[in-house]
Amino acid sequence: MRPKKNKTLHYAERPSWRSQWASVSAAVILASAFTLITGIALLDGATGARMLGIVTAAVLPTILLIFVAYRRYSRRYTIDSENIECVQGLIARTLQSIRVRDLRNVNVRQTILQRVLGYGDVEFSSAGGSGVEVVLFGVVHPLAVKQLVQRLQDQT
Repeated sequence: MRPKKNKTLHYAERPSWRSQWASVSAAVILASAFTLITGIALLDGATGARMLGIVTAAVLPTILLIFVAYRRYSRRYTIDSENIECVQGLIARTLQSIRVRDLRNVNVRQTILQRVLGYGDVEFSSAGGSGVEVVLFGVVHPLAVKQLVQRLQDQT
């Protein structure tokens, strides 16, 4: 039986708030649009339309913001001296893991907007797998994460 190595945690994060910009923007636009509709309904004196506008202006953006928070807090990324892990889910869980010593490729994907906002996706694949096995979505400074993993590879 081999003695257990002392694992050092090098990285522990969740997807960036920056990566949620589209959903947050949609919530703001929806709230603004329905507030405008409510204002027009108030001018016309339509009671039913006014109530629908008020309820919708409050409910839809709230649902979108809950969705944004869920997407952020339902994922957790960790990199220690031996493994790279992505845990997804709050109740039901999915764990994707790859050993640092088995890594074949580390790829960074960034759109133009992601580059401007400073986040991206980091993809990991192993020598034994046929494709990307672990993806860290919406990571701040993805090139720094790639460099961290490459340093860990050099140490093993």
